Amino acid sequence: MAGEQLYFDTISNAYYTTQATLYNPNGIKLFARDLSNGDYGSFMLLENGNYNFVIDRVNASTDSYSFRIADRNSATPCKQLAITFSG
Repeated sequence: MAGEQLYFDTISNAYYTTQATLYNPNGIKLFARDLSNGDYGSFMLLENGNYNFVIDRVNASTDSYSFRIADRNSATPCKQLAITFSG
């Protein structure tokens, strides 16, 4: 996992109500992104271990959304995740 370059791809946007946050294995926030802002772009995993990815509502409701986390070099979903998220 360390050194893997990933891409956060927003497929459909929520309307300022849904936030995606990625934490490293030590619980440090790597990024927090309002899904209405579109793609986060690429980022690199610097450590081995389990990363936590949290989707949370910003206010009282959550609009629909979908995204994927893909390998930056191939633009295919990560083998470890192998899924596209929607809600």
